[in-house]
Amino acid sequence: GIIDSKEYLKVALDDLEDWQLSHVSIALEGKRPKIDPKVPALRASIAGLLGLSVEDVCITATTGEGLNDVGRGLGLHASVIVTAVLPY
Repeated sequence: GIIDSKEYLKVALDDLEDWQLSHVSIALEGKRPKIDPKVPALRASIAGLLGLSVEDVCITATTGEGLNDVGRGLGLHASVIVTAVLPY
């Protein structure tokens, strides 16, 4: 069945055990939909889900300038880098 993706995130976070997230950086590429107007709300939502402050969530968006299929509006691409640390 279809499960809310937040449930998958909870499972992934449980796998971290003692590790704590300290920062997440998300790069989105796509011609449509326009992401920039939604970035503040997306940052707040992701920060809440991950237990981070909004300042620890970075989201950048680009259109891809027509250089590939994503840039021509035929898809979306996302890259995510997560920093996790062991507490002292």
